[in-house]
Amino acid sequence: MTAHAATSRSSLRPLYLIEDARLTQAAVARIARAHANYLSGRRQGRRAVLRNCDLSGLDLSRLSFAGAELIGCSFAGCDLQGVDFARASLFGSTFDGADMTAARLTGADLRGAAFETTAKAGQDGADAPVIMLIDSERMTVGSSFQNAKLKNTDFASCRLRKADFTGASLLGARFEQADLRGARFGRAVLRETSFAGARLEGVDFSAAKADSQSYTSLAAHALSARPRPLSSVTTLNELIELHQLWVDSEGREGQQARLSGQDLRGVRLAGRDLSAADLASCDLRGADLSGTSLAAASLMGAQLDGARLHNCDLRGAHLSAASTAGASFDNVRSGELARTGLATVMPAITEAPALAA
Repeated sequence: MTAHAATSRSSLRPLYLIEDARLTQAAVARIARAHANYLSGRRQGRRAVLRNCDLSGLDLSRLSFAGAELIGCSFAGCDLQGVDFARASLFGSTFDGADMTAARLTGADLRGAAFETTAKAGQDGADAPVIMLIDSERMTVGSSFQNAKLKNTDFASCRLRKADFTGASLLGARFEQADLRGARFGRAVLRETSFAGARLEGVDFSAAKADSQSYTSLAAHALSARPRPLSSVTTLNELIELHQLWVDSEGREGQQARLSGQDLRGVRLAGRDLSAADLASCDLRGADLSGTSLAAASLMGAQLDGARLHNCDLRGAHLSAASTAGASFDNVRSGELARTGLATVMPAITEAPALAA
């Protein structure tokens, strides 16, 4: 391992630059001390800059790397409890199986970072390499946090577009002012989780398990979001036909109906199959959904006031934070959807309608 003495052009302060090295516990301790001196403005301080380094399995608990540059590094299996990564650049780094309880990531750059649990932790194949998904602007990368345990982790102001939190445990996590556009929270556990001020356009909360506090935070966004109109009824029918093909072929053909945030007021969809469709934050006031299959569909934050949903299949559907004033739910099917582990989730903020089991 070689530590290079370098200088920051912007501040003319020295860097603790290490590249392409396997670090030891003793080396990390030295780097952390130098970085702490850098943060406090001491003469001996050097900003930590680690590129493509292997720190797997080390104990970094309660250390501060705020503002550090930690690009392409492996933190797999690390003890990162209480670590401070605020404003740090963690671009392309991996955290598979790391314990990030109470970690601080405020303002960190997490583009391309992977936080998946490992096969050793009980997720077969979850330690496979993660492919970075870069959008057309070549700026946004989808980070993976699949099945990660992120209790009390602070993601405030983080850039997390298209991030995947599927199955993650997010007890007490904070996403205030974070950019979560297009992120996925399917089957995630949300307890005392805050999304105040976050950008949530196109976020998928299908089958997420949330408490009333998290519902309230999400509902505030859902109520402020403005539904987008579809170009025509023909377009809607075409999308539903493609969705039907997707359902019938078990995903091999067609495409899933992703209609989150659409203005579907008064639409007639009686008897259609919208199983597993994304209808989150849709305006469905006065819509006719009688006899429609909405099994495993996401209706989080949807406006269903005055909608007709009698004889619907709502098994495994997710209606948290939805408004249902005056909606009819007579003779609906609800509860667990066989072989999926999903169960009907009704609104927790307002009084939920009584459902027939």
